[in-house]
Amino acid sequence: MARMVISDWRESDMESESDEDVDVDSLMYLLDEPQEQNEPDPLAIDVDTMSKRTDMPTTIILKNFSLNENGPIVYRDRTVLGAHTSIQFPSGLLSSQYIQVMFFLNYDIPLTIHSAVDAPSFMKDSMKTTNSDIKEKYPCKNHQLWINTSDLDSGSVEFKTRSWHLSQKFGRITNVRWPKFTVVAISFNENTGSDGKKYLSVASKAQSAEFEVRSKEQSAVSRAARGLAEPRRRRTPETEARVLKLRANQEKIMNLRNMIAFEKKKKQEAHLKINFIRALTKHDPDSQGIYNLVKE
Repeated sequence: MARMVISDWRESDMESESDEDVDVDSLMYLLDEPQEQNEPDPLAIDVDTMSKRTDMPTTIILKNFSLNENGPIVYRDRTVLGAHTSIQFPSGLLSSQYIQVMFFLNYDIPLTIHSAVDAPSFMKDSMKTTNSDIKEKYPCKNHQLWINTSDLDSGSVEFKTRSWHLSQKFGRITNVRWPKFTVVAISFNENTGSDGKKYLSVASKAQSAEFEVRSKEQSAVSRAARGLAEPRRRRTPETEARVLKLRANQEKIMNLRNMIAFEKKKKQEAHLKINFIRALTKHDPDSQGIYNLVKE
């Protein structure tokens, strides 16, 4: 019995020492030098929920989207006739090498397998090939797409209208009948580290106005009541030209509203900063020069 006790004690002691060695070994990585990464830093692109996108400029333009009483909308099953849904990127994004486009529900809901919005399909097969090629180097998820800016036509990209996911699919998650989506784009430049490895650095960010995706347009009577009715007569080239012109004007109105709202927000923030500086410098003799600059 005594021998068994001694043996057990030695075994437990060895296990304890082994655990300590494992604990020490598991902390050794803290002494390592930082390594270059092939993937963007997740902290730098943490834009999964609406609150994390508050300060992001709304400068992505939605093209060939319709308009209803709630704002921009994609009628997924409408007749396209060449007017595919597309987005126009601002110049700040186009000056970089790559753009990652992401599609989100525009709510403060954690990104999960149930709340993730699968990205629509590119119209051009070449864009699909480019996305796959870049994805091999810098992996992304189903709600994200890669674009090489050199492949863009006038800074815009087209998507298959029928490939958008319907708002109604996410009704239970958001507790909203017609949930809204948003498009987020982040531009990257590719760099080479001291060890020769490639990595990406964030250059610029932007988002679109929020929008809905529904299957079909509502009846002409209800649209007429809202002042949004389009011609429902027999389709002719002239009729279709008027419809396209109307949609183009609606897009301009939406984008101007977004730009005005963004500028108003910037102005309000500037006033808050100036008032704060005034309060700090007003009664400080050493800061009167600064106070005189901002008092008016």
